[in-house]
Amino acid sequence: DRLMTGLARCCKPAPPDPHVKAADEKIDVDKLTDPAVMQRVVGMEGQEIAARLKSFSFSSTGELTFNRGENAHVRSYEKTRMQQADNGDFAVDTTTGDGSEMKLAYVNQIFFLKNNNGKWRIDRDPQGERNNYRTDALGVWKGFYDLVGHALVVEKLGSGHHDGREVMRYRISLPDQSAQAKAEGAKFPAPAVGPDGGPAEEAPAEHAKRMKDRMGHWRERAKPAGGDGELWVDMDAGCITYVKFKGAMAVGDGPEPARLEVRIDASTTEVGKDHAVPMPKDAIEEVLRKKM
Repeated sequence: DRLMTGLARCCKPAPPDPHVKAADEKIDVDKLTDPAVMQRVVGMEGQEIAARLKSFSFSSTGELTFNRGENAHVRSYEKTRMQQADNGDFAVDTTTGDGSEMKLAYVNQIFFLKNNNGKWRIDRDPQGERNNYRTDALGVWKGFYDLVGHALVVEKLGSGHHDGREVMRYRISLPDQSAQAKAEGAKFPAPAVGPDGGPAEEAPAEHAKRMKDRMGHWRERAKPAGGDGELWVDMDAGCITYVKFKGAMAVGDGPEPARLEVRIDASTTEVGKDHAVPMPKDAIEEVLRKKM
């Protein structure tokens, strides 16, 4: 009996992917002014987006700059292209501002990866890591929305068309509360001559505690500093197919607030077209690594 039960369990089909099943839910594209509905649409996993649109092309650019006074400046840039076929195959090509490149392809249920000038390799995918890569590739807007969603102002503009499909268009904007961030930052002591605005001589434990406090309270000290753009949702599929936004956040954790600025431009086109994802050439089965 135990053997037969085990065999039955092995032969039983895998449970349906909950994200694919979620694609059956009808989304009211007229109600994205409701934060819960906006969060539902923005938070879609890649599996659900693929299940709703079937096949499509996607492209995005995202630029982020972070400034704190004159000495701290960070810039990040990322460009992504993606193809999704209706048979489940997909490919992603991402390039960053420093020239790094990451490519992946999922073809005939085989997952391939390629980094920079390395060769294509067949990658083990025991827990569906490919889906995480796809979700990240499609999530350029989601990453920033997680920071500003609570302050985002959403206004319905009405219906329109994007690449031949009906969409509902929304204006998205951020108020400018940078003065509040500056007032909050004024409560902190003026920066000292040491690293990270700390004392010239600071014990490692005190430095770690101070930085942990600064990073731990980053979100609550961050205020919207203005921004404007548009977001369009496909009427039939309920997926976001266009986002263009430029905005900023001010972080009041010092006398001179830090400033985070973003530019996002993402578009989904060729929905329902016959996309074919080719098998990568010269793929190797595994990479040998020497243990040091």
